Amino acid sequence: MIGLLSCTPLPPPPTDLSTTAATETTAAAAAAGISDVETSIHPELATALIVRWTQERAGTTQVSARFEDVPGSQITRAAPITRRAVGAAEEIALGIPAETAVEIWITVNGVEVGPWSAQTGPLPGDLPEPIVETWESTLASDAAWLLGSVEIREGSYYGGPFWLFIIDRQGRIVWYRALPGDRLSMFPQVSRDGTHIIYDNNAAYVFDHTKISTIHRLPLDLSWEEIVEVPELEYAFSETGDGGLLYADNEPLSEIALTELRPDGSRIAHWSCADWMKGRSDSSHACYSNAVNWVPETDTVLWSMYDSQTVVEIDRQTGTVLRQFGELEGSWAFYPEDVRFMNQHFPNYTPDGTLMVSSHAPDAAHEQRAWEFEVDEETQTLRVVWEYGEGIDDSAWYAGEAVRLDHGGALINYGSGGAIREVTADGLTAWNVRWEGEQMVGHTTLVDDLYALCGR
Repeated sequence: MIGLLSCTPLPPPPTDLSTTAATETTAAAAAAGISDVETSIHPELATALIVRWTQERAGTTQVSARFEDVPGSQITRAAPITRRAVGAAEEIALGIPAETAVEIWITVNGVEVGPWSAQTGPLPGDLPEPIVETWESTLASDAAWLLGSVEIREGSYYGGPFWLFIIDRQGRIVWYRALPGDRLSMFPQVSRDGTHIIYDNNAAYVFDHTKISTIHRLPLDLSWEEIVEVPELEYAFSETGDGGLLYADNEPLSEIALTELRPDGSRIAHWSCADWMKGRSDSSHACYSNAVNWVPETDTVLWSMYDSQTVVEIDRQTGTVLRQFGELEGSWAFYPEDVRFMNQHFPNYTPDGTLMVSSHAPDAAHEQRAWEFEVDEETQTLRVVWEYGEGIDDSAWYAGEAVRLDHGGALINYGSGGAIREVTADGLTAWNVRWEGEQMVGHTTLVDDLYALCGR
């Protein structure tokens, strides 16, 4: 007689959920028309991811990166929609902080598939990170990022090394570029056509004639770089609408001049500061310039001389000084009369035609002033219509800027004070970011679209 045993069925083997999800994602991708999806960290940029795949059918694709922005909140950074042919395809994912877990999604002909898991890498160890002290999104402009430069060594001004950076509103670095240790980069800027950035690799303060200053054009995806040697670059520069570069030419140093480097490599001397300064000042530093800003509406150039406490506006075509603001004889008047320039920086015109200037306060040595002036041509007077800075601890003995923003606020840069503020027209602080140790920051620009700076 054979006994029958009652047996309980064994449970099924455990399911590997990650493998199952990956298999399902791969199947969905194949159905949508892509295969062989891979992600990797950009070889030169730890905060950027490279996504590669095979496009099985021609059509449109869009790569999106999703990550946790703040606890419990997810954010998406989407590349532009691109039409692609059959074959190998590649996209860069930008705007992601360092060491961040990311989900990659790809939308193919309107069908979204994913996710593929990825993670950005760590920042370079010597890249200083800022601290955000105030962030009121309802008061600030819509721009999500800030382009700028920062000197690494604390309390060392114009000695280098410098880093270029792009930070988000939480102060997280999402893009960066190192410069050689003895170079300055005080004027990184968005190109006039909005397709890349331009930055200086300046040897002016190295005092070694074997080191040559250069100006670079570079998209954020680092897909190409144009380098132009400008051995006579004194300090400041800006781009014209047709790609020319205006700069202070210091060759020889005693004859500083406004010069333009044309796209074809030719150079044009527009104006000699040394000649103009004769009879106005005997100082050997009288012409030293800390800003050379092209004004597209009038094709003029605002040239700021910090030692002379004076700004001149020069006609680019004739080399004629059209306006003169500041302390040298022949300058326009100020109203109120107790206003005056003191180591002023970065004069620029607003869209409304008013003049913005960052300056030391004449009656408070450790206070900065952002002044906006009505330009009264009839009486040759600069009339204050807006100011900011009284009672504010931030100040900049070196460098600094004040720029009017499209939404009516202002972006104020405190240079050697290592701080940046966005304020409203009423003087409320919308955003306040700073570097510990008051590390000097160069020119700063709010940025709406990172992919536009890849020529996209």
